[in-house]
Amino acid sequence: MIKANRRAIGDFYETNPQYENLIKTLLRSYTGLFEEPVSISEKTLANRLQITEEELKKQLVLLSKKNLIFYKPQHQNPEIIFTSEIIPKQNFYINRREFEERKKIIKDKMQAMLFYASSNHICRSRILLSYFGEYDAKNCGQCDVCYQNKKLNIEQRILNILQKTIQIPLDMLLKEFSELEHDKVLTGIRNLLAEEIILKDEKNIIHLVNFAKNEQQTT
Repeated sequence: MIKANRRAIGDFYETNPQYENLIKTLLRSYTGLFEEPVSISEKTLANRLQITEEELKKQLVLLSKKNLIFYKPQHQNPEIIFTSEIIPKQNFYINRREFEERKKIIKDKMQAMLFYASSNHICRSRILLSYFGEYDAKNCGQCDVCYQNKKLNIEQRILNILQKTIQIPLDMLLKEFSELEHDKVLTGIRNLLAEEIILKDEKNIIHLVNFAKNEQQTT
């Protein structure tokens, strides 16, 4: 970072012309030097000036001692530079309610992302659109889930969905398929009902038979 103003630098040139090339090269190579500390490459700068890195460091240290620049030599070990003042612990306040709200938002986003990545029975496009509030989207027919579902027969796909959801309204089940497949889905449901693999109640909710029987026994 350059601490002196341009006039002071100009005055310095007059009495120390040997540093003019260094300062001008700094200004041409890096922006914002008058506003804030900027990370520089000593190797690159030395190559541009056609001097050794050691000679460059000596010149930069001298300019720093003359209070023209702020210079801290590079180290081999990683460093963290705080560009703003660290707030003392006793002055640091976190609104608990806002913290919990933000924590919940981040947690919900993470869960949504994990569900999107791990789901293997719901169209990924529909998952993505539902996240943004579009709940009536249809299967895209293009994602990996849709592609895989096309390989399975309709009845097996119905059972796969029910094994994950246990029960599902008929209209929601139909949304798991493209409109072109709806007739096949209804036929598949009739076949599964006839084989007593699934049940459909008066509310048009589809159940797996074993789950429905267990539920009746517990009630």
